[in-house]
Amino acid sequence: AIASVYPIAHHGYCIWHLSQNVKGRAFNVNKDVVAWRFIECSRHYTIADHEKAYSDFVSRYPSAAKYLVETTENTKHTWARCYFPGERYNIDTSNTVESLNSTFRTARQYYLLPMLDAIISKISEWFSDHRNEAAAVPIEHKLVPFVENFLHDIWKDAEKLKVKELNWFERLYDVIAKTDAGEANHYTVNLRSKSCSCRVFDIEKYPCVHALAAFIEFNTHNEDRDHDIQLHELCSRYYWVEIWQLAYCRTIYLVPDECRWNVPGHVKQLQIIPKNKVVKKGRKKVLRFPGPGERRPRTKNKRRKRQGLFWLLFGQNGYVG
Repeated sequence: AIASVYPIAHHGYCIWHLSQNVKGRAFNVNKDVVAWRFIECSRHYTIADHEKAYSDFVSRYPSAAKYLVETTENTKHTWARCYFPGERYNIDTSNTVESLNSTFRTARQYYLLPMLDAIISKISEWFSDHRNEAAAVPIEHKLVPFVENFLHDIWKDAEKLKVKELNWFERLYDVIAKTDAGEANHYTVNLRSKSCSCRVFDIEKYPCVHALAAFIEFNTHNEDRDHDIQLHELCSRYYWVEIWQLAYCRTIYLVPDECRWNVPGHVKQLQIIPKNKVVKKGRKKVLRFPGPGERRPRTKNKRRKRQGLFWLLFGQNGYVG
């Protein structure tokens, strides 16, 4: 069904929940460190950096790595950022969904129609807040505040990098940047295809520090001003203020009172009979269901520890002569 509605969508695991399952399979180590190292491994942008970190993870925590391979069927494209085939941007957790569950925790206890009214009311409120926030952005700003602030923070670092033009027509540049170890690395930036060999530009969809350095070099030494590049043109359209404002331009109306409904006659004649539902025994589940590939550990009986075969056969005070 998802493939029919979203034909180019790809499945990816929530890194946070997967890390919690992975750390539970590591023994005699700090489990929080295991989860942190796995998250760090999953967020590398290049395959070379990921493989190096993943090899270190496997050697340090073999039992956790074995569980990871079995759960994901040895397919890294479901959790590693550098292997993911779709456009995931910087979203690798299901925190948004968890926030919605928390927001509608009370409304989820209502019947269907009151629950829908509560959801519509909250979404209408959010749309109004975001609409006002987007409209308050100055007209000279082309990018959303998050990207605008990010580019502003790395601008000074970009100005210090050495840039060499490789192909003006292709907007191809070689950028030299030093690593944390002091070594000089060469990064190839293509402003026309909006890509960089560090792959931050490719995945995040806004310029990395190397792409920003190439952009500064292009605009500084560009003699043909008819081919200027605007900074917002290097970013995805989804980061433009214009698109941000269009996303919330429509009003979400609340459902009016039933006496004001204008229901057609043929709809009034319809009789909708609910299906016969078999009510299951036990308490109704209201928490999150496990996702694909996620296994929940078996719960233990906290009231009594598990006993051996002798206790089961002869009881607590049993005696064998």
